[in-house]
Amino acid sequence: MGRAVCGVNKPDQGGAQV
Repeated sequence: MGRAVCGVNKPDQGGAQV
């Protein structure tokens, strides 16, 4: 968790909110 997904950021996976 806490991984920044380039393009699609999933809140459930802790993606960075851009």
